[in-house]
Amino acid sequence: MGPGQPPSRPPRAPKSRTLREGDWDEVKPYIIQYLKTRTLCAVINDIETQFGFIATERQYKSALKRWKIGKNVTRQEMKAIVRKQQFRNLAEPEQRPLTFRVRGEIVAKRKIDRFMRQEGINHDVLYCPSSGASTPNSDEFSCQTAPETLAAIDTTLSYSDDVAATQQVEPPAMAVREPSLDLATHGVLSATLSLPPVHHDPVRTDLWSSVGDTTLDDIQISSRVCHDVRQDNRGSHQRLLMMDAAGVPGSRGLHNPPAAPEASDNERLAFYQRVLESLVAGKTGQERTRLVQEFQDVIGLITLLAEPVGISLVADLLNCTSVAISDKLAALHPAIDVHSFIADDLFRNFLSDQGRGVPAEFWLDEQLHHRKIASRCLTLLSRLQRDICDLNNPGSRRRDVDEQQLERRLPPSVRYACLHWIHHLVRGKAQVRDGDETHTFLQNHFLHWLEALCLLGQASKILDIFRPLRLLIKSGYSIELTSFISDAESFISNCISIIEAYPLQLYSSAIVFCGESSSIRRLFAHEVLSVLARLPRVGRPWNPCIRTLNGHEKRTSSVSFSHDSRLLATGSYDKTVKIWDTATWKCLRTLVVRSLVATVIFSHDSSFLVVVADRNVDVWHTATWRRAQSWGSESEVRCFALSHNSRLFAWSETYGTIEIKDVLTGRLLHILTGTKDSHSVVFSHDSTLLASCDGGDIKIWHTESGQCIQTLESTRYSHSIIFSHDSRMLAWVEWTDTECDDFFDGDDDDCIRIWDMVAFEFLQIIKPNQSRPVSLVFSHDSSILASASLDSTVRLWDASTGQCLQVYTGHSGFMQSVAFSHDSSWLASGSFDDTVKIWDVKPETYQIQPQYAGWNKGDADPLVSLSPDTELVASASLQSGSIRIWNATTGECLQRIRQQFASTNWICFSQSPYLLVAECRPGIHNIWHTTTGTCIQTVVSAHTSVSFSHNSQLLALPVKSSGSLDIWHVATGLLLDTLHDCQDDIAQTMISYDSRLVACVSKSGTIHIWNIARGELTRRLEVCLSNDCEMSSPAFSDDSQLLASACLCSIKIWDIESGRCLQTMRPPFRYTTSWNIASLTISRNSKLLASLDHQTVNIWAIETGYCLRTLSFDYRIYKVSFDPTSRFIHTNLGVVALDLSLTTETADEMIQRPRFQGYWLSSDQSWVMHGSDKVLWLHPHYRRRKLGVAIEGSTVAISSGSEEVLIFQLADCGIV
Repeated sequence: MGPGQPPSRPPRAPKSRTLREGDWDEVKPYIIQYLKTRTLCAVINDIETQFGFIATERQYKSALKRWKIGKNVTRQEMKAIVRKQQFRNLAEPEQRPLTFRVRGEIVAKRKIDRFMRQEGINHDVLYCPSSGASTPNSDEFSCQTAPETLAAIDTTLSYSDDVAATQQVEPPAMAVREPSLDLATHGVLSATLSLPPVHHDPVRTDLWSSVGDTTLDDIQISSRVCHDVRQDNRGSHQRLLMMDAAGVPGSRGLHNPPAAPEASDNERLAFYQRVLESLVAGKTGQERTRLVQEFQDVIGLITLLAEPVGISLVADLLNCTSVAISDKLAALHPAIDVHSFIADDLFRNFLSDQGRGVPAEFWLDEQLHHRKIASRCLTLLSRLQRDICDLNNPGSRRRDVDEQQLERRLPPSVRYACLHWIHHLVRGKAQVRDGDETHTFLQNHFLHWLEALCLLGQASKILDIFRPLRLLIKSGYSIELTSFISDAESFISNCISIIEAYPLQLYSSAIVFCGESSSIRRLFAHEVLSVLARLPRVGRPWNPCIRTLNGHEKRTSSVSFSHDSRLLATGSYDKTVKIWDTATWKCLRTLVVRSLVATVIFSHDSSFLVVVADRNVDVWHTATWRRAQSWGSESEVRCFALSHNSRLFAWSETYGTIEIKDVLTGRLLHILTGTKDSHSVVFSHDSTLLASCDGGDIKIWHTESGQCIQTLESTRYSHSIIFSHDSRMLAWVEWTDTECDDFFDGDDDDCIRIWDMVAFEFLQIIKPNQSRPVSLVFSHDSSILASASLDSTVRLWDASTGQCLQVYTGHSGFMQSVAFSHDSSWLASGSFDDTVKIWDVKPETYQIQPQYAGWNKGDADPLVSLSPDTELVASASLQSGSIRIWNATTGECLQRIRQQFASTNWICFSQSPYLLVAECRPGIHNIWHTTTGTCIQTVVSAHTSVSFSHNSQLLALPVKSSGSLDIWHVATGLLLDTLHDCQDDIAQTMISYDSRLVACVSKSGTIHIWNIARGELTRRLEVCLSNDCEMSSPAFSDDSQLLASACLCSIKIWDIESGRCLQTMRPPFRYTTSWNIASLTISRNSKLLASLDHQTVNIWAIETGYCLRTLSFDYRIYKVSFDPTSRFIHTNLGVVALDLSLTTETADEMIQRPRFQGYWLSSDQSWVMHGSDKVLWLHPHYRRRKLGVAIEGSTVAISSGSEEVLIFQLADCGIV
């Protein structure tokens, strides 16, 4: 090329030949098949070598685009993937993650993460792209929930065009890998064998297809045959030639094109038969038997497994090593493509059905093999033990478990066995009986198995896994096993809500609250955690409350089951409606409305949900949970009803008439006149009648004509009207008086009336004994009527006899709504305590109770007190007056004392555990001997207290209206002296620590100090000049030199010897009015003073008169004392540390929550705590608005409102 001449152009490449669509038909299926495991360049070379088909890379890509086949994910598809993934992760965090497929290929998580980084998408924010991110064509794009085996780690692999098919893909660091099949070799071998396409079982196909071909490294049963093929191609080639000679279709050598991949079921069955025959072709004797047995053991077992597994799991099930399984698969693999066969439903049926032509020696006894797998699973589970992950702390949460520890302690084989051992028993049609392997396992490892399932996050499935076992019981031979299974089902229902989050509560709370009659408690008492030194006596039967639903922030106003009982809707005053899945009791959806929710109602076909909130009625589609329709009202909607056929609805506004409208159009059909301010309306089950009540008369209307056909007159307040499902009965509630002093106490004449719609007469009048009902519902068979009451109870009544069948207790707030499930097996109740409880309605558990004393009467709102030596516990009711003395060690009731008056306001032991003082009414005290249960003395005087000496030898009793004081010797009952000279009645008394002095506080505000030994008045102190100022009990210092007194306006410290007031303490700033000091206590060193005001304890510096700290408690405090070091105070709720070293800058900083040392009860009453650690979960049945709690050292006594008292002897906490 000369200077100045333009450079010569390179020769143009020859133009590629034009390819029409028909030219691709022959090679198209093989291109698609090869692309699954190879790069595009490798596919082009292989197609050119085998078929002589020549095309450029660009032509290949154009063809793939036309066929809508490609490995690259478009931007639109990736946006849709990110949007769905972010919604699942942020809006539904309790669900497992999603996996995505685009054109049949799984999209790797690393690709999604890379796209999010490139686009700057935040992982913690919902992704809301433009409309271009709508979900692509469903034929090319799909997403599904990842299998549980893959939920913990991302094991999805993907191959791009620039990655060779034989490239080794490194697994994530946290994953445990097993021997895997080389993908390239597997692809060649599969293509060479050319197995016909299989039709998979829907369940197994879902399990396998959710993982895909590219996840063989994680779950595929693999073999070392790939290594053998790479090392010895000659041997592999010879085996293929043998297959060709045996007539296996498609096995015509490595370089011959395979047959077309389509075949009928008959052709596939014939192919399977030839494959099995070729496996033992030319084999005789022991070698033939060995091959058949290995086939039965390995391939037979794999085809029966419930989910994809790893090679180590198969090895564990066969009780051999992974190497041995690999060797067996290596011997079988030349004739069988394991990956294609194990998910094939037709192949599995072929093996187990002799009528399909399977060779007799290969026939698989499916039931026998299922039983063998179940037996091996039980052997694996027998290795389980208590606290298998070494959590140690009974309050450890499941989410705190180390994943690596969980992988080591619960390997895949044990996980599989936990989930599927009962499945294999059922599929094997096994019969279980007393003393067999299943019964023995349950007796030894039932709790261990439950713990493992909880650790694996499968707690919600425990009942579904366990219940089929009942179907396998052999009648007549399984009395003990039948009882155990029934007990176990109740045990699971009773504790599932806590063990799901705190697995180790299986060995403490779950066993404690299952009742002494439970076989679970008897069998596993030795498994109780060491924190429980002794199991408390819990004599009550199983708690029928199977679940407590928490989530609403305010009172629950309405509950409703869907007709299929799959959903439960709960409405609340927090302006939300929650939708619960009754299979798992998880909240599926939260609907936000515009006002306080009054009513929620499902339609009969469960297709929509009606929500009534103040002036609005909204209709929500249950398929999409979107608001479909909304009706507004000018005033509050007082009542609402939906007809059973879902065509009509009736409502009434405040002080308005009742309107009947069409649901679909909202058209007004009828206006029912003659009523005003209706409180309740209800349709009959056949939708032909409507009943209403306006606080008085009951009216029955014809829905078609709108005419009133009957009026039932009433002079009482009527409400909560309800039809039975057969429309033969109408029930409502009548209250005698709504203006009584205590609205919630009810009246003896309050009742539930049941009207017979056929005979036109009253069928029953039920009087619930002052348990004021607020809501009614009939069971589906109309035989049971359930009522919710203001005393926090739910009652079941026999509709025909009016007899009370059952009383459910457990709510701590007033009831407002109840609802039966469609099959009447569950009852849901909503309460003002912000919870919803689900009750298991079992007729065999009914306890006939013609009269029941509930919250307003009987043993409710109890008191409990521990003796100083913690050997005895006393409990009493605020209203029934009964007192019980318990042995704190054994939990046995030693004495039951009934007082003259049906109330007890206060109880306390003296320093001696043999004397108990009980205040039955203000100014009336009974002194009881705890051993004999006899009353030693009764003191009757208004505003009077009694006082024991510290050694319990002396008792000071004021004499009514005399101004004198009697000193009694407790042991002999002798009157030692009578002290006179008080001008007014004595209100309070206190004996000094050394029993030398006694202080008497008169109603006029004067304190007289007497010398007991000499019987003379030593000092007279003017505490308060106001005649109407109420005085509290005084307190001596340990050295009897100081005296503390308190009235409504101040606390004063006195020097006893001189009678001088040393210090005056005024109420802290937060007391806007007068305070009410219940008791005073001076520390041992006479430097600190503690004043008790109901639930508040103030700590004062005696020298300066400053309030150093204010401790605010959650429960009633009636006992306060300092420890010898003055670093702790002892209360009936536990030991509280005093941290007075911190300086307080503001007055608010003085108010602190108590910092307990040792055992105490959490503020929500749900946990017995030790320091900051959760120790024992308290069942909701034992939680009340006013709970009796007494804690001293390692003894915890809790009284919940019934006659029983829980007494826990816990491990020694080591606190002074």
